[in-house]
Amino acid sequence: MQLPKCVVYVASSERHLILGKRVQCGVHHAVFISVILPLLAGHCDSPDPIVNGHISGDGSSYRDTVVYQCMLGYRLIGTSVRICQQDHRWSGTTPVCVLIQCGPPPQVHYGKVEGTDHSWGSSVTYSCFHGYQLSTPAVLSCEGNGTWTGDIPQCLRKLTPHCILCSLQHTYHGDSLILEDQTFCIFVKSDYW
Repeated sequence: MQLPKCVVYVASSERHLILGKRVQCGVHHAVFISVILPLLAGHCDSPDPIVNGHISGDGSSYRDTVVYQCMLGYRLIGTSVRICQQDHRWSGTTPVCVLIQCGPPPQVHYGKVEGTDHSWGSSVTYSCFHGYQLSTPAVLSCEGNGTWTGDIPQCLRKLTPHCILCSLQHTYHGDSLILEDQTFCIFVKSDYW
């Protein structure tokens, strides 16, 4: 005696899930039983939140989109747009917002940068080594586009005054004294002293 063969079929469409069974047992006996249920095609849960940013768009149905944006001073890493897919998941992965960094500020010869925070909104100043002075007051600020703004100074050698001591001898003309013995100082600015 041969046992009947049974095959089960399940079908679906874009908007409905047809829970059906076509049961075929044996050669000549076939029955199709179906129940049509509405399918929430692509209905997604709320998208994951983003730290230091916000989400635009409130849809959660199939093909709805949301857009991730970062707060001022932060930049987005990842894809900004996510789409609700038919499999009930948002496309891609949740992006992240990271604080904008300007990187190290420019160095100056014979001087140094003061300040270690290189993130958006921070400032650094410059100072010169002994014997040098700033060409201009120097404060640089880290901007939202990741660049430093402000005038980059130079450290210039100081021209310090030096005293050269001079002495004059007195002379006589007959009985008259022309010059007395005097010592005086001449101030000279030079970068060679």
